[in-house]
Amino acid sequence: MKTNIFGHSILLAMLLLLFTACNNQTNLTSGEPNQEQKAESRLNTDLHLFTNASVHDPSVIKVNSSFYVFGSHLAAAKSTDLMQWQKVADGVNESNPLFENVVEELKETFDWAESDTLWAADVTQLEDGRFYMYYTLVRVTLPALH
Repeated sequence: MKTNIFGHSILLAMLLLLFTACNNQTNLTSGEPNQEQKAESRLNTDLHLFTNASVHDPSVIKVNSSFYVFGSHLAAAKSTDLMQWQKVADGVNESNPLFENVVEELKETFDWAESDTLWAADVTQLEDGRFYMYYTLVRVTLPALH
């Protein structure tokens, strides 16, 4: 009698697939989560994920008992524990509280760059007590199409 290796391979693959699928599910008889679900649950509780902040190219400073993060597009957030964040500012617009009116104050710069995209802000407090923001603005010049 000839053994059908191809048939046995398919059967073995199906059994492995079934075993893997069953192993990744919650144990239906006991209601217990599987190992992967337990690990994911530990990660979610142990890592204390950041909340309410999306700041690219961040720069962090501490002022008294609060931390402030500043980044691209004039985004900023505040925290007392570096984990829970409150958004302070976002975007180059007239209502951004980091400036009285950033659109007017930096109009000449935006006109020159033909863009209002501010990148990678950095904020520091100098000896005079005032805060200074440094940022990058790139002039985007496209090559002429002939």
